[in-house]
Order: sequence, then structure tokens, then C-alpha cells
Amino acid sequence: DFIFFCEDNFTINVKRTNKILDTIIKSGIHDKMHFSCQSRVDTLYRNPDLIEKLYKANFRQVFLGIESVHQQSLDAMNKKNTTPAMVQKVVKSLRDKGISIFGGVIIGFPGETKRMVRQTIQYAIDLDLDVVQYTPITAFPGTKFYDEMKEKGMITTHNYKFYDLFHPMMRTEDLSSKDFLQLVAEAYAAF
Repeated sequence: DFIFFCEDNFTINVKRTNKILDTIIKSGIHDKMHFSCQSRVDTLYRNPDLIEKLYKANFRQVFLGIESVHQQSLDAMNKKNTTPAMVQKVVKSLRDKGISIFGGVIIGFPGETKRMVRQTIQYAIDLDLDVVQYTPITAFPGTKFYDEMKEKGMITTHNYKFYDLFHPMMRTEDLSSKDFLQLVAEAYAAF
């Protein structure tokens, strides 16, 4: 049996997360099933004891937003507190505990060239993740990012069926929608 905590960042409130993990361990349910969650790299990096507790509570997979190997992109994604070195350390710590890592990688953040995207793809391969989801950058309506991209004329479709994290719905100054499709295909073929 398996439970996935379907929350964007299960570990964002460390005190609450510890309470949930302690409850799982104390109840003994962790002997009957395993768990999975999404977390941020910076949270696990700053709280390495959480990795040990996730393991004890029988969490066997953690989804991490790897996003990009380029610090300028991480900073622009509101991940200023995350560096590629931190990602490597957290991935190693999870791996050392036998926790599988599902990594999310964004293809083509504005400012990234094809060369930069390929560096990120290689970085994800080098991390030796168990599963990777390569996602073309998506600007969702109602976000500041969408408004910025719309103002710059970067939105290529307003058909919401393409706002699914698999279809390109925008372009950047360096990459066309076709480039996104090509790079995502390259990424999966390389993985």
C-alpha cells in the first residue's frame, strides 16, 4: 500500500512535518505501507534530520524541483536559497537512505539558450535521479510570470488544454515552441 502526500511542499512547515512523521512512526502504520511526498531542496538541505525521519517513517520517494543547473534561473524562479551544490547534497543524502528521487526539471526558463538547457539535461542525468519529469516552461494565467510573458508577446496559445506542463504554450527570446518540443524529446531520449 502507498500514500502520496499530494501537497506542493510537504516539508515547508518543518514543525508540522515532524509532527506528522512522528505520528506515522508511533502508530506503526509505516510497517504496513510506504509514503511519498514533494519537498523543496532548500528545506531538506537546512533540515537534514528530516531526511532521516522521512526514511524512518517509510517514505520511499521524494519529488524535488531540480528545475535548472543555472543559478540565474533558480534565482528568477524564487529559488534563491537553492544552489546546484545543495541539490547534489540532498540527492546524495536521500539516495544514501534508499529513498528514490523523482526530479522535476524545467526546460527553457527565459534567458536560457539551447546550450544552457542541454547543460541542465546533463546535470539531471549526472544526478542519477530515479525518475525525471522534463517540463517546458509554462506560464499559468493569473500569475505575475504569465502577465510578464503576455506583455512581451511570448504566449503562443491561449487554448488552456495546452497548459498541462507537457505542451509548450509560450516561447522565449532564445527558444521557440518547436525548440521546447525538440529539447524535451532530447531530454527524455538521453535519460
